[in-house]
Amino acid sequence: MQILLVGASGKTGTEIMKQALAANHHVIAAVRNPSKIELTNPMLQVIETDVTNIASFQAIFENHQFDHVIIALGNNALGKSTLRSGGTANVLAALKKSGKSARIWVISSVGAGSSRKQLPFLLRITMLAILRNVIKDHELQENLVQSSGFSFTIVRPTGLTDLPVTGNYTALSEGKLATGQIPRADVAHFIVSNLGMKENLITSISKK
Repeated sequence: MQILLVGASGKTGTEIMKQALAANHHVIAAVRNPSKIELTNPMLQVIETDVTNIASFQAIFENHQFDHVIIALGNNALGKSTLRSGGTANVLAALKKSGKSARIWVISSVGAGSSRKQLPFLLRITMLAILRNVIKDHELQENLVQSSGFSFTIVRPTGLTDLPVTGNYTALSEGKLATGQIPRADVAHFIVSNLGMKENLITSISKK
């Protein structure tokens, strides 16, 4: 499959890139700083882009056809930010303008939208107090994807770690979640393992 990976130089994006290439998918990594991509692979192409500039993605979509666009945008700031929603809006607008289509994957967060009900009460209150700006940006991002007209999968992981893939995780659209953290590698595993899905899906993912 042909994959555009936005945010490929981040920790989660890097895991997705590695596993997608290992599964013999073609990946175009859209990154602000190409020097951050140390991996080399004949099925990988790295393109310098700026998620705040729609023209960066217009050129990509004009010259390529993708089966999937995976958006793994994020930063470590807890203050107000529209990096995720603004970047996603630009990607979607560029794809629409190209007249082409692809399945959109977004890595959001538990606590966004209906998933807050899946958390224990005290954790829910604490998480929303600390991450309220991050959650708000994710919710804007999710709304954009759901109203885009493209098929989509929204993945809401619990807290992320840098541990290796375990395969010991569960994905739930409703119902209580385990509250522990999940390796980024398992989030990547879920995405790469489910690229063939057809239905739209919003799911939370956590360790079992």
